[in-house]
Amino acid sequence: MDKSRPEIIPADKKAQYAVLVFIMVILVLGSLLFFYLQKLQLDITNRLETAAEEALAKLGRFITQFKSVNIIVATLISIYLFYLMLKTLQSGQYPPPGTKVVSPTRVRRGTPARVMAFFLLVIILLIIGITLYLNHFLSRLLGMLT
Repeated sequence: MDKSRPEIIPADKKAQYAVLVFIMVILVLGSLLFFYLQKLQLDITNRLETAAEEALAKLGRFITQFKSVNIIVATLISIYLFYLMLKTLQSGQYPPPGTKVVSPTRVRRGTPARVMAFFLLVIILLIIGITLYLNHFLSRLLGMLT
């Protein structure tokens, strides 16, 4: 292999399609969530005047559900990133051999690969930290509601 030219992993068409479908699903789910939250806010606001305890109970149920979804999503993302980090450290290459990429990606070996693994670890820790802080904040908010 010529050392002057970096090794490039070509983009995988199936991975590109999967990412496009994933983005479209997220946009649809985000839109549905937006309309649900508008309806929930209107419902809670109307009930505050007539049945405040019922409105606060409904808000409490939503916060509990949101916390659960938040933990599940953050855990799944962290597990995948941890797996990618381990494969990078084991192979000494980023992206690890056999990884499908969405766009043409330069292969990093040695120290640059370890640096990428370190950045993955930083991202994992940020996800865990933000999730824990958000859940702590929502738990305190839920405590104030009940």
